[in-house]
Amino acid sequence: CGVHDKAFWSHYHAIGMARRKKYDDELTMAERENQPLLEGTVPTSLGLPEYRPPEGYLVPTYSESGELVGGDFFRKSWKPMLNSKWELLKERAPYYVPVLKWLPNYSFALFRRDLVAGLTVAVMIVPQGLAYSALAELPDIYGLYNGFVPVLVYAIFGMCPQMSIGPEAVCAILTGALLIDEDDVNERIILSSVLTFLTGALTLFFGLFRLGFIDSLLSRPLIGAFVLGSALVIMIEQIHNMAGIPKYDAITRLVGNCTETMLPPACNTTITYDAGSHTTYGLLEHFFNHISDTKGYTVAYSLITATFLVGLNFARKGFPKSMVLRFFPGILVAVIVGSLVSYLTNGKDNYDLAVLGEVSDGFFTPRFPQLTLKRIGKAIGPALTLMIVGFVESSATAKIYSTKYNYLTSPNRELVALGLANVLGSFFGAFPTFASLPRSAMNDMANVATQFNGVIIFIVVLLTQAVMLPLFAHLPRAVLAGIIFSAAVSLVHFDQIQFMARVRGYVDLALMAAIFLLTLFTTIETGIVAGIAISMLLILRNTTLPRITILGRAQDSNIFCNVSDHPEAQRRDGMLVVRIEQPLHFANTGQLKDTLARIEMHGDMSAHPAQAARMPPVAAVIFDLSDMVSVDPCAVQILFEIIRSYRNRDIKIALVNLRAENKEIFLRSGLIELVGTHHIFSSIRAAKEFLEGEATTSSSYPVSITDSEQTV
Repeated sequence: CGVHDKAFWSHYHAIGMARRKKYDDELTMAERENQPLLEGTVPTSLGLPEYRPPEGYLVPTYSESGELVGGDFFRKSWKPMLNSKWELLKERAPYYVPVLKWLPNYSFALFRRDLVAGLTVAVMIVPQGLAYSALAELPDIYGLYNGFVPVLVYAIFGMCPQMSIGPEAVCAILTGALLIDEDDVNERIILSSVLTFLTGALTLFFGLFRLGFIDSLLSRPLIGAFVLGSALVIMIEQIHNMAGIPKYDAITRLVGNCTETMLPPACNTTITYDAGSHTTYGLLEHFFNHISDTKGYTVAYSLITATFLVGLNFARKGFPKSMVLRFFPGILVAVIVGSLVSYLTNGKDNYDLAVLGEVSDGFFTPRFPQLTLKRIGKAIGPALTLMIVGFVESSATAKIYSTKYNYLTSPNRELVALGLANVLGSFFGAFPTFASLPRSAMNDMANVATQFNGVIIFIVVLLTQAVMLPLFAHLPRAVLAGIIFSAAVSLVHFDQIQFMARVRGYVDLALMAAIFLLTLFTTIETGIVAGIAISMLLILRNTTLPRITILGRAQDSNIFCNVSDHPEAQRRDGMLVVRIEQPLHFANTGQLKDTLARIEMHGDMSAHPAQAARMPPVAAVIFDLSDMVSVDPCAVQILFEIIRSYRNRDIKIALVNLRAENKEIFLRSGLIELVGTHHIFSSIRAAKEFLEGEATTSSSYPVSITDSEQTV
């Protein structure tokens, strides 16, 4: 009973002593030997309920005379209790902090695999970080911050060793969509930190409150359409950089050491935008209006880089077993070769080639995001969008590799890990960070062993910020644009479209087309919001439709089956037998009355409501409730109204297979009284015979039969 009060147990012991004396008087020693007491319990033979002392209390010991000689209930044994709590903590801690699971068994063999995988991903993440900064409308160095603290945090709290988090194209472009209206680069940096903090806080909140089911909000076709649209948006975003055409019409103010060849946001500027340039259509219009400004040398760099990387990706797919292609550092080679050619030809001065230049501020001074109501109001919507999209992509990545390698991941724990990565990353300058599917695939191909590969990446990014940034001074921005373009090409897949066409999922294809066009010709945020809204409407539509099956008896048997699947099943005129095939709640009972009325009039749901009734009047209705595992008060109220309406029309009602967990609420609501206890049965046949007047009893107890019956 869990009561630890000393007075209570003194009284309990006194009663026990009196009954023990009676026990000694009535039983012989042999009988006592044949009734051993359960160790650690109060003797049940004393007439007292069996009781095991609370955890941490000593077990009582009795003498031959029945005296309590040791281990009373009033003195705690702290050592067993602490040991028990410690064992429980050791058992559960690795689930909440996964590093405690793999680190104790870490070996040099695992380290070698993680070292190779970490270096392989690091040579991708450094140039990608520099490139995606432009998508996020932030200074170049800020993309590297995404591969710094967030990667280390996920290595500690993440459950999927193959997952590579860090700079990611869709997250970068969503961040840039918020920051593009800010002219002051310092305000962009502040707002980016606020956005990252809010994204992480929302993600952490959803994880702590076990809301990991949000990864089911977007169906696969809608995700496919969104990713496809986002890929094309990213490509269109890069055509200006690939052609050497500024996306901005004018730079009205230059601050510090900025030059006109340094496009925003590489320097602190005030920018005048071309009208409509914030949208995909506006970017295309601006590009074609300024196509005469194309720089051939820049185009050559970008096209060679993009063609090389896209060709390498296709080669890897064509020859998946080739170890040379698998580990060939294509992005790193593109960066090195591009930088060398730019340096040797002095492309900046001789060919007006935009280069990365001196990247200052290698380390971000940790600070708490500068939260204000205005910034929170501006960033909370994009933060929610980023959280959903980022987690859906990350969850899909985790599911792919947990299925492939047969280990368990928890959506809730992944939410916590990603939330902490973003919250702590916001203190160190990172913009919103989630999984990258291409880098995760590379991580897997490199045969990663544990999350320690994140520590390797962290060290490489740290060294890059500390000593290697000057090596990127001559890196052409056209090469970075080619890297981003090739990454966008890798996101283009038509598998979902082909599958939906093969199974004739025309509704899904239409939805995919709508989301794709919205994403392409408005904004990515509009596409995401529309996708979520459509998914929610589809979920509500499927949830609110009551699932009811009309049953009939199969010929020469007691099996009742679905008449839609078995037209030969016998249906008696004037009697309707229906089975409710789902739990009933407020959402799916709104249309229950109309559904039953249509079945009563037309015999099925396929008939149009405007058609004249084609079924004879119903005299009795049997409800099979075997699949109704739960019911809420609102649903009971609607059922009460439906059955009362039937009774007012002198239609007989019978309930079959009422589940035990629903009986109490049926009793409290008066529904059983309305139906009548003699109209509750354990089988459809018994109810049918009773309502036909063939039953031999009308007692107040449910009728039962011995013949077996099945429903299908």
